[in-house]
Amino acid sequence: MPVEIERRFLIQGDSWKEYIQNFNYIEQGYLVSSSSGWIVRIRQEKGEYKLALKKYINKMSNHEFEYIIPCNEGEVIMSLTDFKIQKKRYYLLVEKQEWIIDCFEGNNYPLKIAEIELKNLKTILQLPCFIFKEITGLKSFSNYELSQYPFTKWNKEEKSNLLTH
Repeated sequence: MPVEIERRFLIQGDSWKEYIQNFNYIEQGYLVSSSSGWIVRIRQEKGEYKLALKKYINKMSNHEFEYIIPCNEGEVIMSLTDFKIQKKRYYLLVEKQEWIIDCFEGNNYPLKIAEIELKNLKTILQLPCFIFKEITGLKSFSNYELSQYPFTKWNKEEKSNLLTH
């Protein structure tokens, strides 16, 4: 059973840009979702559509199944989806570690989140200088939650509590 193990962080500054290897645009829509149950997502990336089924295991791990679907079907499904996010995804190589930086657009601008996928839960991680705060497991920063309650709708207290502590 495929398991995704990842850690997520808020970033500071622009020093991460010197590590960029590649980038692309992503749009995601959520079809059936619950932060405590299964999440069914459609993603358009690099001209292809994928359906993903995700189920929370613990703070750093999810079951994740992904399936490529025909573009014409993906376009229809995406057009009928109410809860979406858009982001520019950058792929970085930092000290032989592959990082992703998601720069959110639309209702989640100017949020930027760094992610790294790990081979196992015991992987030792060297944090780059641009890492500000770990948000692994904080549901309010999940893509699903950001599609439901975008960053631009957070009040000052919510932003202050999550971004400074």
